[in-house]
Amino acid sequence: MNDLSHHLSHLLLENDCAILPSIGGFMARDIPAYYVEDEQLFFPPTRTAVFNAALTANDGLLAQQLMQSHKISYGEACHLLERYVDEITDTLLLEGSVELNGIGTLRQDIEGARSFMPCAEGL
Repeated sequence: MNDLSHHLSHLLLENDCAILPSIGGFMARDIPAYYVEDEQLFFPPTRTAVFNAALTANDGLLAQQLMQSHKISYGEACHLLERYVDEITDTLLLEGSVELNGIGTLRQDIEGARSFMPCAEGL
């Protein structure tokens, strides 16, 4: 799972969206710097992820990333991606949540609705 998280976070640093086929899309959002007057603290700009469960079609971007990283064919990368998706789906069914390191936590309720909580420190 760490390998997939690494590839997703890498894609989100360079692209606005990374789709995990059959699960949903993760979109990068830039948060500008801000100041909290009560605490007299400045916070730097960050980049975080949001989740859209409706984006489930394979756009090929993640498979291409796996292909280049592992030096495998596109077909092998798609097969590897399917295994990752199966693992995530199984974990969501059994445990209700999956930690995507450096991105956030994906949750699924008993009715199958998915939600996402991004990492507090951003991407």
